[in-house]
Amino acid sequence: DLSRTVEERATQEKPPSGMASQDFIVKIIYEELLKIMGVESNLTLAPQTIMLVGLYGQGKTTSAGKLAKFFQRKGLSVGLIAADVHRPAAMEQLEQISKQVKCGFYGDKSQRDPAKIVAKGLEALDSLQVKI
Repeated sequence: DLSRTVEERATQEKPPSGMASQDFIVKIIYEELLKIMGVESNLTLAPQTIMLVGLYGQGKTTSAGKLAKFFQRKGLSVGLIAADVHRPAAMEQLEQISKQVKCGFYGDKSQRDPAKIVAKGLEALDSLQVKI
């Protein structure tokens, strides 16, 4: 159990000199998570399409921008497709984010069918490696 292991290590081990207790706890948690999940590896990222879904206000638009930046740093070309037709200004927000991260963008304010927007967006951004 992760909680038990972290608690045991935090009470039994002594933090290195100069390290704050909270930083020591974070270090222990990180080390234990590495044991569970394995060490970091270099993934080969291939062209792909990613669909973000979720409840209102859960950060999908912001996450799309963060993902775009992540894939760009890995050397892939990225495009964002704005398919949220229910939230006012959702398309404008995603378009702003795409400008900030300097990636492709597709949105159609006149279309009310998200499936059609996505289909046209995939066509329009076909030359890009990652479509979110």
